[in-house]
Amino acid sequence: MMLTLLHIPPLPINSPSSPPPRRRRCPPPMAAFASAPQQSKPLVLGCGAVSVDYLATVASFPNPDDKIRSLALKVEGGGNAGNALTGAARLGLSPRIISKASNDALGKSILKELQDDGVDTSYMTGSRWGEFTLHLYNRR
Repeated sequence: MMLTLLHIPPLPINSPSSPPPRRRRCPPPMAAFASAPQQSKPLVLGCGAVSVDYLATVASFPNPDDKIRSLALKVEGGGNAGNALTGAARLGLSPRIISKASNDALGKSILKELQDDGVDTSYMTGSRWGEFTLHLYNRR
């Protein structure tokens, strides 16, 4: 194996004969930005999961291999990003989501629910598959 050494010359040191280094320009004062259009509400950007939650109420939790009937079933939007941004919209902020939802009826229902709650969904995309979660609640 052959090893090649490179000679890197030292950096010049400022001497009285060399010109002073260029100064970086300072950014303009904040007053310069006062004329820029501003949003009336702060933007909250979320990136993450949206899903459909199935909330089933049962008389008692099932044992392994048991079949039970639910007493009530509620279907609603879920996912960490979707839930957080819905909360932000209800607080009066301007939420926007970057996510994906399935291209079926469930995905469209997620999209509509987010839009109805005031979440900007213009950065969402479609997917062949979607996510869902099943929650069992013990009535007791």
